[in-house]
Amino acid sequence: MQALRKNFVLPLSSVSTDNKSDSESDSELYIVSEPSEKLNKRNKSRYNKPCYNKPRYNKPSHIVWYLLALIVALSNIGWTVSNSPSYCQVEPTSCIRIAYQKLVAVWPPLLPSQSTGLPPRSGDKKPFYGMQYVPNNALETVAGLGINMLLNDFPHNGTPEQWIAQLDLAAEHNMKVVAWQWPTGWQWNEAAATWDIDSQARLFVETVADHPALFAVYATHEAYWNECYSCGYTTAELQMLYSQIKEIAEVPIYSAFGDYDFWRHYSADTIFADGVCDYCDVQYYPVQDSGYQLDEYIDRLALELATVRELAPNSKFVWVMQSFESAEAKKVMPNAEQMREIASIALETDVDGVWWYVWNFDESQYQDVLSKHPELFPVVREIYEEYIYEEPPPLSRRSYLPMLR
Repeated sequence: MQALRKNFVLPLSSVSTDNKSDSESDSELYIVSEPSEKLNKRNKSRYNKPCYNKPRYNKPSHIVWYLLALIVALSNIGWTVSNSPSYCQVEPTSCIRIAYQKLVAVWPPLLPSQSTGLPPRSGDKKPFYGMQYVPNNALETVAGLGINMLLNDFPHNGTPEQWIAQLDLAAEHNMKVVAWQWPTGWQWNEAAATWDIDSQARLFVETVADHPALFAVYATHEAYWNECYSCGYTTAELQMLYSQIKEIAEVPIYSAFGDYDFWRHYSADTIFADGVCDYCDVQYYPVQDSGYQLDEYIDRLALELATVRELAPNSKFVWVMQSFESAEAKKVMPNAEQMREIASIALETDVDGVWWYVWNFDESQYQDVLSKHPELFPVVREIYEEYIYEEPPPLSRRSYLPMLR
């Protein structure tokens, strides 16, 4: 049984690497060509939950705290301008926001804070910062925004040379890849109670497994759903697929689920668990025709994160962030402040990676996408500067010796 991607927002694509759109303006637009029969369920929403975790605002009670905060912030801005990456130096707004972020991290009692009830980040490891569906001719632009992870289709009927070339190009731009062979080459065999993996899928996994740019192989998309409530797979069946792919090559496994909490209550067979995916994503898109659903966004992020941490503590949690508009799905393109807010909320909690969804697709399927909005590119970069960028360690005295000889 083939798991299909529902044509709800946008068909997922093989990357178009040859031509740009005929209608592209001076701000380059990158279009991904797409067979109309490919389906996508990314924006399928099946339930709404009440807002139980509304933001709370705590303000200092005395003006002295604000004056102290202003002094520290001004000195911090000066430090940031002189020490931050070159992009920040030409983006004053970014510099100010980076300085504010550093100040909050160092001396939080001085500043008013918004509590979302989400768990704070744990550990020093940074989450990955990804963009979905970027054609090859846009890789340089996207890399310049700080993106270090891609999710792209790899043709099922492709050759090892084609697959490797696609990974090589990502490596040239210092990005890793979640590789989705489409159509997928594994189907559930009900009679044999196992997964049939075709020879082309086996070749794909073997080919990409050792490439330095490979981050993970994409296994399933909303597999509990699979087009209807009685059409999906069980957790045990998904664990079997996970094991069978790992027998071909020891690659990390990536899968997407529309929700985790819903399915744990739907059936005992769809309670999420470890051994389904190494990296497991979920999403909620808050900018809608009906308005900006920020409280619902926070609630869903908190609920899904808690569910995965409880049910699959060894699996990594990945959050998908909105950067598109779809009339059919009743989603509206977010503005700069909304993008900044939804990204900051996600990256200030304990996620293992985030995606911007999506860079570009065919206009007939997606009415607005991030690549059409150069004015939003600085926000994507700004988020990278604030949450992802890691300053290189200072050179030690010994490090200078070879330079002096």
